[in-house]
Amino acid sequence: MTKKILTIVSVILCLALTFAFVGCANDSFGPVAGGPASNDEVSSNGGMVVQKGDYLYFINGVEEKSAENEFPNVKKGAIYRMKTDLTETTLIVPKIVTSDGLDAGIYIFGDYIYYTSPSTEKDRTGVAKYTNAAFCRTKLDGTGTEVLTTLTNFAAQFSFYEAEDKTVYLVYFESSTLTVFNTSTKKKTLTVENLTDNVIMDKDGVYFVQSVYLDKDDNEVEYDSSNPNITKATYSKIFKLDFEKQEAVEYKSGKEQNVLYVLSAYKDNIVYAYKNKAVEELKGLFAIASDGTETQMTANNYNKIYPISVSEGVLAKDANYNKIVWIKGYVSGEDIKNVYTIINENVDIVDVIGDNIYYISSVDGKKNLMKINYKDSDIESKNGVLICDWNIYATAYNTEIIGNNFFFINADHKERTDNKGTDDEVIVYEKYQKYMYVASITSTDVSKATLLGYVIDKDQPDNDND
Repeated sequence: MTKKILTIVSVILCLALTFAFVGCANDSFGPVAGGPASNDEVSSNGGMVVQKGDYLYFINGVEEKSAENEFPNVKKGAIYRMKTDLTETTLIVPKIVTSDGLDAGIYIFGDYIYYTSPSTEKDRTGVAKYTNAAFCRTKLDGTGTEVLTTLTNFAAQFSFYEAEDKTVYLVYFESSTLTVFNTSTKKKTLTVENLTDNVIMDKDGVYFVQSVYLDKDDNEVEYDSSNPNITKATYSKIFKLDFEKQEAVEYKSGKEQNVLYVLSAYKDNIVYAYKNKAVEELKGLFAIASDGTETQMTANNYNKIYPISVSEGVLAKDANYNKIVWIKGYVSGEDIKNVYTIINENVDIVDVIGDNIYYISSVDGKKNLMKINYKDSDIESKNGVLICDWNIYATAYNTEIIGNNFFFINADHKERTDNKGTDDEVIVYEKYQKYMYVASITSTDVSKATLLGYVIDKDQPDNDND
């Protein structure tokens, strides 16, 4: 009997794909027709999917850094474009796009896409230096690909920002140093040293804590390792980057209360930071507004914070990583009375939409998307509702919800056999490992998800016809 091996999903997608390959030494590609207008609104910048106008730009799965990254032959890990109705899938950037950070993906500003890719520069033996991180940009139509700068590894925390004058800056943090890089001039414009190891790179700005150093008369001075009379203060300061002034602007000083800060989160123009004092009113988590106003949220420490609002409180992982709690607000001496257990297991929160928490939970060995209403009056006796019954690959980019669509990387292959035992027996892959899919968070069919992009040959079923 002859077995016919087909892949129904990929065949349909391949018929819809159109590519414009123009390969040459200077990374020439495109232009690809269609696409959004330059001034169309952008959402979800920095994720594995970015929406601009009526189009989605997305990373076509997770590829290894050591994989072949020859322009313009890359498909897996490359950037594709499609309409928001999931039609007109088109290759835009034929380079591997990857990052070590879960929350660092692709960014769109104006007419350009910004991203990181394994360097294709060769060493003396002719081997690509793929462990180096090349920061790149490409026009929305696939043309004009260029390397902006390169770091020696992918470990640096980074993000891209657009200033009011439309200049786009790359900001990266490594070895206690924050660097601002102008992508137009390809030059560093600001370097800030002696930072603590927690930097918040939110879409609204960059926040960080800097150690303070004092001379023998307790005057604040610049750190100088050669000066034995300089000591580190017992307080620190929170700063925010000002891209227009190209300087770090003081956001909050701990001098008056003599406290050290540890940043935890940021949301809606509020910085959430811990203080280190033993007295109850100066320890735990505080919400700090831009005018310096502070609101104590809790006197306890938690491993991870998901802010809701100053008035509604925060969601947090407890110290043992075994549950998610809702901290409605600080009550002096009775903090525990305002803490409610919402999810009694170690999960990762994807988003909070209205009163619903969407989160990734391990169910029967798989990581699924779940939902729970954290304001339910009987919340502590209830379980979450299954939204997407797929095994989610959670060690690459963060999953994302845009509108009613949930975007994720699938963690495993799944195949079925149609017409088994007949001459028309067909093996069909229903799911592909480490490729991007989209599911609706409003659908009643939790098993339904749609493959995005293009599946390369090595990830197809075996094509032997014996």
